Parts: sequence; C-alpha cells; structure tokens
Amino acid sequence: MENLPPPIRVSPPLLNSASPWATTQEDLKALFECPSVGAVTTRTSLLEGFPHDATIHQYTFFDPSKHYSPASSSSPAASAQNASLNTLGYSPIPLDGYLSYIASIASSLSTPSTKSFIISVTGTPEEVAECYRRIARLGRRVSLSLAMEVNLSCPNIPNKPPPAYSGESLALYIRAIRDAEAARGDRDEYAAVPWGLKTPPYTYAGQFEMLVSVLRGASADGDGNKPCPVSFLTATNTLGSCLVLDDPAGDDPHAPAPAGGITPKLAGGTGIGGMAGAPLHPLALGNVATLRRMLDAHEHTRHVSVIGVGGVEDAAGYRRMRSVGALAVAVGTALGRKGVRVFEEIEEGLNGAWFHGVRPTVQRFLSSRTQHWLILALIILDVAGILSDIFIGLITCELGRRDEVWVGAVRHSLTTFSLVMSCIFMLELALSVFADGLAYFKDRLRCFDAFVIVVGFGVDLLEHGVAEEIASLVVILRLWRIVKLVDEIPVQASEQTGDLRREIEDLEKQNRDLRAQIARYGPRSGEEGRFVSDS
Repeated sequence: MENLPPPIRVSPPLLNSASPWATTQEDLKALFECPSVGAVTTRTSLLEGFPHDATIHQYTFFDPSKHYSPASSSSPAASAQNASLNTLGYSPIPLDGYLSYIASIASSLSTPSTKSFIISVTGTPEEVAECYRRIARLGRRVSLSLAMEVNLSCPNIPNKPPPAYSGESLALYIRAIRDAEAARGDRDEYAAVPWGLKTPPYTYAGQFEMLVSVLRGASADGDGNKPCPVSFLTATNTLGSCLVLDDPAGDDPHAPAPAGGITPKLAGGTGIGGMAGAPLHPLALGNVATLRRMLDAHEHTRHVSVIGVGGVEDAAGYRRMRSVGALAVAVGTALGRKGVRVFEEIEEGLNGAWFHGVRPTVQRFLSSRTQHWLILALIILDVAGILSDIFIGLITCELGRRDEVWVGAVRHSLTTFSLVMSCIFMLELALSVFADGLAYFKDRLRCFDAFVIVVGFGVDLLEHGVAEEIASLVVILRLWRIVKLVDEIPVQASEQTGDLRREIEDLEKQNRDLRAQIARYGPRSGEEGRFVSDS
C-alpha cells in the first residue's frame, strides 16, 4: 500500500513506558545503555513544562491482594507491591529539555545505534503539532531513530478529561499533527518521524469503535480512502478514579483504628489517582487484543502497530502481551520497583541466563572503538592480499613465469590467507547478527555486506573446484568491502565533533534561558528598546 506512515522501530521489542522513572537525563541514559531495551520512552512533557507540586503529585506502590501500601518499603509485604497508584501530572521538564538530553546522548555515541527514542508529549492540538515540528527537526540532526507518542489519556488532570475518550477531540489532534507532517514536505530541515497515540484503558465496545472509526477517517482526503497517518498506539495508560488507603491494620490486624479514620495513602488531596501494575494487566491485555483485531479488520489501519503496556513484570507477562498482538512490550511499575534490571530479568526469562550474559558483552565489544579499528585493519589486509594475488598473476603471466615454483607457493599462501580472512569476517557477521538480532538486516548496506561475506567464504572453500570460474566475480565483490572504510569515517568524525556539538547545545540552552528571563522580567535597566536577535 502506498503512502504508509513511517513504522516505529523497537528492537529488541522491549521498552519502558512514559513514567516518573524516565524523567531525568540520568534516567534516560541508564535506559538507553541497557542492552535488553530496544527503545526509550521519555516522561510525558509539555512545551513549557508541567507545574509539578510535590505535595500533590505523588505515587506509591501497594499489594493488590491486600489493597494497602505498607508503611515501609523494607517490610515483608514490600516484595508483593507489584501495583502502583499515582496522582502525578506530567514532567516538569519542558520538551526542549528532553530534546537536549537526546541530542547529548546521541552525540556521545561512538557508533550508530539501532535503538529509538519515543518522545511522549501532550498539550493542545496546536501545541502537540509544534512538538512534532521540533522533534522532526531534531530527527534530522541526530543519528538515532525518533518517534512521538501523544499522551491523550492521563486521568489526573483536573477539569481536563482525557481527549482519547472523545472522538471529536481525537480527530482534532490527529488533524493538527497530520497537517504539521504534511507541511514538512521534502524540506531537509525535518525528518520523517513516526507518531502515535497513548490510549486510556477502554472498558466497553463503543469506546474501541469510536477510536478505530476516527483512525479510519483520519487520512488526508478525509474520506478514509488512504492509510491512517498514525503509526502506532500505546495501550494502555493508568486506570483513573482509584484509591489506596493508609490502613495500619494491613500490617497489624490487631492495631486500633486511627482516631481520625483511615486516610488516603497519597496526601495533599483526595488521594484518587491512576492505577497501574498487576491489577491493570488483564484489562491491558484485553485492550491490546481488541485493538489489534479491529485494526486488522480494515486495510487502512492494518499498518498501525500496538505497544502493549500494563502490569508486565516478567517474561510470562511479556509473552502474554506479544501473544495478543503487541509489536513491543513496555514496562512501567516494575521499572519503578526494580530499576533497569527488570528488563534484563525479562530477557533472561525469555532466552536463558547464558544468552543473557553473553549478548550484552558482545554488543559492548561490537560498539567499541577497538572493534572498529580491528575491522578496518582486517579489511585493509584482506584487500591487500587480493590485490597482491591479482598483481602477481598478471605480472607472472606477462613475463611467462607463471609456472615457477615460487609463484605457486606465494599464490597458494595468499589463497590460504584469503580463506582465513573469510573465516574471520564470517565470525564477525555471526556475532553481529547474534548481538542485533533481525534488526541487523534492516540496513541494506549491511545486507549486501553479509551477502559478500557469505559468498566469498563459500568460494574460498571451493576455489580450486567448480567455483573457480566465479572466483573473479567474488574478488570484485570483496573489493566492495573498501566501502566499509568509508562507512567508518562518519563514526570517527562523530567522535571528533562530539565535544563541539555538546558545546553548541550548551550555548543554545543558555540562549533559550536568557530569552525566557527577558520575556519574563523584561530587559535590564538601561537596555530598553534593544532587541534580542533570533539569529
């Protein structure tokens, strides 16, 4: 089908959901460096940041089997706290802050990464459209894959019901982003960024039908005859209107009732907020399964992927989400409880401890500077051996000395050397596929390089037999690996320019801060009438 939106990339298909544990640059860096994670989702941000109030915006973990939160996280019951309740809003860090974090992480990479950053945003339709433009501009500057998740489902914002429960509101957001995307056109300033919607937990058929109906009618022509511009859905957000009480009888059934009665665990308000974790899991599974089935029922929405989130904390939960149609599985509450090691535990449960322990080591080696210099040296030696064999063959043939003993010995040695190099390159290919999985073959140059390595290895084994006739062709193909030398140049250049890029980003941030101060307080005395240049 033509005009499909760009797909979202999550490989391996495990990531974090937008949550308070993805707020700071340190949070994002730790997630990005975890080898078990295929994408990193930022905490939901606004253009100007959310007015966070620690006395109101809080979260707690609780034991869903007893419906209370222990007074101490070190109590025996703490290990059973696989549910969470929060009265949080959005991140106090504005969108530009997260874009700066991502640019900094990207500039620190010594080699390109297959991981994606999913930037979660919200606001009015116009503000979200501006978010898209800013993210698309960053996508042109960094070597990482970016995506935008529009959070239309937070249950904790007073007097602002989640837009994803309203077909009319959903259509406004989709239209605004679609128009911003269309205005991008072929301009080099913007990258093609996949975007999706984070949905609330729907509880009856009419809500699913409303969402899918809006998606089917969201094409640019307005009549549903073209593919939906949405690339993915994240299902689901927390379930609102939930309450956890601070019940001392939970720890001690003989404890007297408090004089003032049982109060909410989360102080500073009613204590009512959004629930996540284990109790949400069955509802999240139902949402993912229903959305996948309904999206597949129409040709213009089949391409829309679903990221499953809700109560996953182990390999079994991951398998359940994938079995009902989730392209990838996100983790929230369990990340808050265990940290990034929860992703390693899930991968270990899926693949076994040996695979889990070896794969990260291989990934670190393949992304190291040592590996790149080693491969460069081997390619140079391989090319030198091939050219030497060709040169000796041409010269000895021209001089009529082709049958001399030393010629045969040297060329035989070069043939053996070529076979050794082919074995080394086959090992490199096997390790790369082991480390990156099927994501390795998403790059066309990598696919062709793999083809050359495999065919070259086969011909080296059979060069003195039936394959001798095609050996000359493989020599030409193997010379193509010189392109690998060129492919490494951007990596080295990236290392050398990383410091300069970070310095520029710091200066840009200072410039933005100064503009914000001027806009807030006005120019300093004696500077009235002076303008701040946008250049």
